[in-house]
Amino acid sequence: MQRSTVIVLILLAILGGVYWYTQQEDNAISAALAGTPTPPPAAPGYLLEPYSKFATSLSVRKADGAQISLEFKDNLWEARSGTTLLEPVDQQAAESAAFGVQDLRILSEVEGWSSLADFGLDEENASIMEAGFSDGTSLTVWIGNPTVTGSGYYVRDMSQPGKILVVNKLSLDGILLLPENPPVIPTDILESMPTPEQ
Repeated sequence: MQRSTVIVLILLAILGGVYWYTQQEDNAISAALAGTPTPPPAAPGYLLEPYSKFATSLSVRKADGAQISLEFKDNLWEARSGTTLLEPVDQQAAESAAFGVQDLRILSEVEGWSSLADFGLDEENASIMEAGFSDGTSLTVWIGNPTVTGSGYYVRDMSQPGKILVVNKLSLDGILLLPENPPVIPTDILESMPTPEQ
């Protein structure tokens, strides 16, 4: 037999053995070629379980000093800017703002961060939202810069201050706008409303 024929036969035997081995269950070659299965993405979470509690107070204090507080008293919402009572309160808009606290959806968590200031979450730059609930619990959240992609804001839930989360921008925009756009019925709308005939 020629040397080249012997080499070809040996290679065929090796390939045949490898093929036979790969057909066996739980073989190392198939496992290596298959790779590690990628787990499905986790469902997005929320800062608090949606619709589990009723917000009875909400306050927002922005880094520039603008602030507002809403409180549910005697089945009506009151609004204050600092110590100034704001009237008349648009009850539906105040209710909607408080309801927005239930929709603070977490998009992701920031890994390996070192400086809160990089995310606008230091004392000088963060906006602070506080909400109180009917069961006596509360939620305090520091809100920092928007993300580079514009999909969310960097946030610290102060019950877990060592984590930086990314929370959906749409969920927070309405809350962050409250100090500049309080839920108050504009006086020009009130003046244009017909008065009931006596």
